[in-house]
Order: sequence, then structure tokens, then C-alpha cells
Amino acid sequence: MKRILKILASLLISLLSIIGLSTVTIGIFFDGAKDYMIGHIDRVSNEPPYVYDIDKIEAFLLMQSDGTQSLGTFQANAATEPLPYYGTTTIQGREAKEIASCWAATTKSFHARGLCFSPPYGIKMYSKGELKFQGAICWQCHRYKSDSVPFIGNTGFDGDSMPAQEMLKLLDQRLPYPKFENQSPSDTE
Repeated sequence: MKRILKILASLLISLLSIIGLSTVTIGIFFDGAKDYMIGHIDRVSNEPPYVYDIDKIEAFLLMQSDGTQSLGTFQANAATEPLPYYGTTTIQGREAKEIASCWAATTKSFHARGLCFSPPYGIKMYSKGELKFQGAICWQCHRYKSDSVPFIGNTGFDGDSMPAQEMLKLLDQRLPYPKFENQSPSDTE
């Protein structure tokens, strides 16, 4: 009887070892290794799989300088108060894909410059009529708020990178933001 119990215990330990090893192996082959090394939230914030199918972007001007009345509110994410917007434009086709590609090429991280969060733009990205991304982006403190980043709702990005600056330029061409004292949102003091 003791021998049977030892054999059963050995089989159980072997089975648990195999299950543990297979779990780690599956995790490594299905992006689990990235989760273990850099964290799930950081990995998800750097994986915008939706951007290459974007065919329409709605841009909302979230800054104003002349006392203009708000046209409505823009909800960056579920965790924050709606932000007033002062202008809006719809961008479609090639231009929408170009802006979405710039956003995809911009490195996302938790390393933001500050806490000002004065975003010039809120954006909604659509693919075939389905909302894929919605967020407010601040080039001054290099943060954005969006429900696409789970749990925390905001994270940082490299606002000085070429793709981020190109995105800002493209949005500014369609919906100019007010420049205060000759500063762009990416200028720091």
C-alpha cells in the first residue's frame, strides 16, 4: 500500500511539473514572456493592432484661447471627467491611415515628463465604422488618456519622436490648436 501511495505521489508531482512547464512554455509562445518581463499593461499600451485598418478619424480641439464657447464634451476614458472641445474635424482615407500609422510608430511607456495634461487633441479612430481607439493626447507632458490602456487609463509616450511630431503636424493642419507664446505642445520650459 505504501508503495502504491509513493507511486501515486510521484505521478502527481510529475503531472504538476508538466502542467507548470507547459504553462510557462505556452506563455512564452503567446506573448506571456513579455507579460512576465515588462508587465501586461505596458505590453498592451505598446500594441495598437487596430491602427492599420483605420479609415476614419474624428479629431476634437481641446484647447481654446479666445473665450470661445465649448461645442460639447469629449470623453477621453471612463475614469476621467469629460473635456470640453472647441472644434472638430473628420479625417478619412489615406490621411487617416497616415495619422494612425504615426500613432502606431510612437513608443508608448509609463515615463511621462510631467502632470500638466493640457491635450490639444482628442481623437477617435474608426475601422469600417467600429470605434477602435479613443483618447486625449498631450504633447507637453507626453501623456495620453484612453480606455485602450487597461486599469490605469493613461500612460506616457515619446512626444518628441518623429512619428509623434508628424501626427501633431497633420492634426494641426486640419484643426489648428492655439499656440501660446510661440510654444507648441511639445515645448518644455
